[in-house]
Amino acid sequence: MTKQQSHREDTRFPWFDAPQIDVITQAGDAYGKACLAWQQEVFRFVARRLQADGEFGQRLMGCQNWNEAAAVQQKWATSATEDFLNEANKLVQLASDFGANLMPAASQGAAHGAQKAKVPETTKP
Repeated sequence: MTKQQSHREDTRFPWFDAPQIDVITQAGDAYGKACLAWQQEVFRFVARRLQADGEFGQRLMGCQNWNEAAAVQQKWATSATEDFLNEANKLVQLASDFGANLMPAASQGAAHGAQKAKVPETTKP
C-alpha cells in the first residue's frame, strides 16, 4: 500500500465516521435508560397491584353477605381498571419521551450521513 493510499478516506462507507459512532453510542445509551425506566415502572405497577389485590381478598373474606361482597368486588374492579389505564398511559409516555430524547441526535446523525453520502446531482436534459 502506498503512502497516498493509506491517507485516503475509506469510501466504502462514507457516512459511517466518528459523528455517526457518537450518534449510535448516544442512541444505545438512551435505549438502555429507556428500558430500565420501563422495567422499573412495570415492577412498581405490579407490586402495587399485588398489594391492592391482596387487600381486596382480605376485604372480601370479611364480608358478611353477598351484597357487601358485590360492593367490595365492584370497588376493586373499578380501581383495577383505573390503575391499568393509568399504567398504560405512563408506559406510552415513557415510550414517547424515549423517542423525543432520541430524535435530535438521530436527526443530526442522519443529516451528517446524508451530507457525507451526497451524490452529485445529475445534469438534467
